[in-house]
Amino acid sequence: MSAAAASAARVADFGADDAGSAHVRRTREFIDAELRLDQLLALTHGIASAGSPALQLVLPAVAPVVRPNWLALTGLAVPARLVARVGERLERTLHETPWAGRAIEDALEAVARAFDVSVHDISALASVLVLGDRTPLPVARLLAVMGQERTLARLRSATRDFKAMQMVG
Repeated sequence: MSAAAASAARVADFGADDAGSAHVRRTREFIDAELRLDQLLALTHGIASAGSPALQLVLPAVAPVVRPNWLALTGLAVPARLVARVGERLERTLHETPWAGRAIEDALEAVARAFDVSVHDISALASVLVLGDRTPLPVARLLAVMGQERTLARLRSATRDFKAMQMVG
């Protein structure tokens, strides 16, 4: 059992009598965030090169807000005119998906088939929309750890921003 999991168990025991207290609630939120960060950092094993800061790979997943780097879409087989439609389809498909790594991978594959592009390009697009840039980390597993609510909110926001940018440009 990791130190974070052991701490979470102690907090759960402590909070059993006092579940309504703000202190216990904040402590639980902190422990949840710590567990999420541990899970995200575990995704970097074997990907982050020696001496490279693994934390930089996962910070966009825990940041309150990210701004998409639209230039990161360059080279994808998803034309700019379809980015918003693909983003909307991703949001709808992921909304209906049970929130687990394999189911998320299946959803990404379904969207790739629907637009006749590779799952690699759909994953890269999802990465830019949700994390702000492309990532070498496994996107489906990263989204699973981020959580459905946060992922869908970021997809919605980035897709809306892309559509607005297209109308202006």
